[in-house]
Amino acid sequence: MAVVVGLAILLITDHHLDARHYLFIVGAVVAVALTTRWPLVGAVLALPVLPVATYLFGGSGILAMVIAAVTIEVIAARGLLTTGTVLVIAHVALSSIDLEQRAVVFDPVGLMFVGVFFVIVYAFGYNRHSQRVRRLELQRSLAESQRQQRLTVARDLHDSVATSLTSVVMRSQALELSVTGDDAGDARIRTELEGISETSRNALEQLRAMLRVLNTELPDQSTEAAAPPPVRDALHNTVSELRAHRLKVETKVVLPPEDRLPVDRDAVARILVEMTSNAVKHSPSRSTVHLDCRVGTTDGSPRFLLSMTNAVAEGTLPYGGEDALFSTHIGLASMQSRATDAGGTISMGPVAEAPSLWRTALSLPIVE
Repeated sequence: MAVVVGLAILLITDHHLDARHYLFIVGAVVAVALTTRWPLVGAVLALPVLPVATYLFGGSGILAMVIAAVTIEVIAARGLLTTGTVLVIAHVALSSIDLEQRAVVFDPVGLMFVGVFFVIVYAFGYNRHSQRVRRLELQRSLAESQRQQRLTVARDLHDSVATSLTSVVMRSQALELSVTGDDAGDARIRTELEGISETSRNALEQLRAMLRVLNTELPDQSTEAAAPPPVRDALHNTVSELRAHRLKVETKVVLPPEDRLPVDRDAVARILVEMTSNAVKHSPSRSTVHLDCRVGTTDGSPRFLLSMTNAVAEGTLPYGGEDALFSTHIGLASMQSRATDAGGTISMGPVAEAPSLWRTALSLPIVE
């Protein structure tokens, strides 16, 4: 654009052309080129373009307004809005300088025309900048939405499919150990159970690998399709699952009727599933799991309190050396995320007075 304007000025001027005129056109084009790379440098160099052009080329020099306008548009499009505003004011002011007469010529109509022209050009640059900002915001929003969806899928897969596969692996292994006969029928059952266990382990390993790819951090929210079960049903399912894995369960549940227990049931159900999975994975066979659920008061506010205490076999979490197949550590972060989303807290770790026991305690608010 600057090159075309420069050639137009050279072609239509009635002044005798010499080296000064050509140097001016080259300098103006260089100033515009510098604006695209170093906006502030180009903008400063382009400031005297309009008064110098009218001095060298007379009336045809007014076309140099386009060169100044290009620098203003580029500056505004780069997001340097304050600099662009200063340039508009500066170019309008400089347009009133007559170098030939060495005077300031005040022409209200001319100044208004120049001012409106530069403001329009500035608006074009501002619009281009706004479109670029909106496009970047949309890209970031889409990327964040995709990330949240990916992380939600990872967490929900872990809480449903991964937990179920873990249960299948452990039940098949437990049944395999219970078949001790030496006849052909028992041998065939053991072989089938070994096949089920191996297939399930392979599927679980593939799922865990996918979860590690999907999961970088846990999302702030997750949308569940199915209605969460009542708290008592979730507790009953937990007890049944623990007993199915040959664990003894001692419960102490003191809760009001369900309709008087306004707590986040989805968070309770999901966290109970993860508590159960961890107890099954890390508790010695036939050990006792203590499940305590009640309504208490913390800092004067009613709270739903749930805790699970189980023995931990040496060589497993938290002592290290656990089978990597059964843990990606997504579950622990998932429980923390769900508790936080529900406005509660969760703590987990060895029991102070009995380090061989592991306790996970959930506290959720109750809204009266």
